[in-house]
Amino acid sequence: MVLSEHRVTQPDVAYLSAARLGLIQRVLMGPADLVAEVISLGSRHRDRIEKRDLYEQHGVREYWIIDPEAASADVLFLERGNYQLAMRCGLGQIAASRLLPGFAIRMDDLLNST
Repeated sequence: MVLSEHRVTQPDVAYLSAARLGLIQRVLMGPADLVAEVISLGSRHRDRIEKRDLYEQHGVREYWIIDPEAASADVLFLERGNYQLAMRCGLGQIAASRLLPGFAIRMDDLLNST
């Protein structure tokens, strides 16, 4: 995902709406609508701080941070240029998208698939 001349990321999951499919060339030339990152050993600071700030700055509308070690997921939604925590979910709960009505996943299923 090319965000600028000097900022390129490779999210674990990216969703792009049909209206924005023109951004796809050899690579995605702009921000996805929804991005999910699974925190791995050594990537906690990068995913929670650096990528969060980068995605916020470049207009990724929804950002999911999935943390298998903490058994949690944060769903952040872009409002007036800043991320707001839409929900924090743990085992036994359901994480749901504000951007994509009807898109929801049980945390138990999500964490057992990471």
